[in-house]
Amino acid sequence: MTVGECWRVAGLLVILGSWSTPTRAQEHADQGGEHEHHPRNEILAFVGNTSKGDENSLTVGLDYERRLGERFGTGVFLDWAANHHEREFIAGVPVVYRPGLGDLKLQVGAGVELEEEVASEEHSAGADSGSHESPSRWLFLVRLGVHYGLELGHVALVPQVNWDITERNDALVIGLAAGVSF
Repeated sequence: MTVGECWRVAGLLVILGSWSTPTRAQEHADQGGEHEHHPRNEILAFVGNTSKGDENSLTVGLDYERRLGERFGTGVFLDWAANHHEREFIAGVPVVYRPGLGDLKLQVGAGVELEEEVASEEHSAGADSGSHESPSRWLFLVRLGVHYGLELGHVALVPQVNWDITERNDALVIGLAAGVSF
């Protein structure tokens, strides 16, 4: 799937989601004038695994979401992944949609990935210039994600599955986030 195709799918999901989202007046009327209060902000710490083909990387990150109503939100995601071959830093801005099935969240985001190769000892020992800088690349990234929140008092546990798509390769990011809403 190309980056252009990913954007078309993301746009279609947002359009379909907005058509199925009732207006605030409809929600208010359906609830008999009562309106349930949801915290507008959520911050989560993430730990998981990034899988690219047969390579796995420990991944840690932070997610922030600001709810823009009952169904939609936006925010920021920051991830850092590393293994013995490369390090990656990922930053992006998602659009979050809640279809109304418990605390299920569907996420479509755009961002960047800084990918750095880790210089091996063999390569460094053979270098004649004395420079040990690792090659790095900036890549455009599209993230598609499915998250489900489990509320435990004031703390939420959120299993996450994300698919990161770049022009170089795809990655599956699976893990667990924990955080608070306020």
